[in-house]
Amino acid sequence: ADDGLGVQSWTGICADELASQCRFTLSDDQQVAVNFADAAPLTVSVLSQGQVNSQPAGIDCNAAGGSCTEHFVLGTTVRLQAQPADDHGLLRWTEDCARFISNLECDLSLDQARSATAQFGELFDARIVVSGNGEGDGSGSVIGCEAAEVDTAPCQETYIEGRRVEFTASPQAGNEFLGWG
Repeated sequence: ADDGLGVQSWTGICADELASQCRFTLSDDQQVAVNFADAAPLTVSVLSQGQVNSQPAGIDCNAAGGSCTEHFVLGTTVRLQAQPADDHGLLRWTEDCARFISNLECDLSLDQARSATAQFGELFDARIVVSGNGEGDGSGSVIGCEAAEVDTAPCQETYIEGRRVEFTASPQAGNEFLGWG
């Protein structure tokens, strides 16, 4: 479609298509028609390992490129779906999807030109072990990793590269926090 126009509907063999392209195998005489309406562009960028697809179809984008811009008819609600690669997670959405933070889906109403960036990061494990020594009984816990108490199994959580992680040492009465090691 030309800038400012998007596919509103198809007829004939493409009647069920919602995207700007209709593909079929020609095996007989066929008629196809397309109806255009005012549209706005949606542009998607992907940082790191993952891809973003849209519903209705039209966006199929990864860091190397692909279909990253599509014109959708004004008023269309487009759902962007982030799909992290193996051993990666969605760190954040930015631009028009920023309010969806790290939710894998972002719904946008195309009432004007929109853009979104999905930033993925590698997954890493953080392992917390609580140990005690000194005059107290060594009891306490780590807030943010509740299972990590003295003489319990270590707490292990998986975090996305670039995500801020915060743990707080919480010694019980008669004990003090001596440091991270």
